[in-house]
Amino acid sequence: MTIDSSVLSIKLHRMFTFLDADQDGSLNEQDLTAIADRLAGSVPTQPEKVQRLRDALAVIWDQHLRHMDDDGNGLISSTEYERGVRGAIASQESALISALHDVVAACLDICDRDNDGLITLDEYTLLGQAVSGGSTKDMATAFAALDLNGDGALGPEEIRTAVTEYFTSEDAEARGNWLYGPL
Repeated sequence: MTIDSSVLSIKLHRMFTFLDADQDGSLNEQDLTAIADRLAGSVPTQPEKVQRLRDALAVIWDQHLRHMDDDGNGLISSTEYERGVRGAIASQESALISALHDVVAACLDICDRDNDGLITLDEYTLLGQAVSGGSTKDMATAFAALDLNGDGALGPEEIRTAVTEYFTSEDAEARGNWLYGPL
């Protein structure tokens, strides 16, 4: 198997690895449930915020990922995932991007300790460390790239832009590439 090294392929592989909670090389519905559990276990939060993430992940599984199982074995391989995401982006970009945005927004909301709807550097770093083990320095660099207006907080539009660029852009310089820290 040839590994595609395009920018989008690298990002999709990273997302697949993140979603594959049990690290068995495939995705199933339980992997997505485990993401909510892992994040809730790392970041003290309100149960309704965790439920919002569970609901958003259920939409991703039911409406998008489940259908990517090309061989019908009940599991989604990395190859099926990339082919499926690329296909969904090409045919129904707005639906998948909207669902992905809801997942990212729910993850960030868990870390929004002051509940102001904005994500500060400290809150973003908390998420990055809980999700990917990102260093404080890497998360600060990523935050600076995502903070489009330079106000020291990530607002809803900055997050939406980052999600869209992360899942659609082949541009190696796109700011959204930093959504989960450095590639």
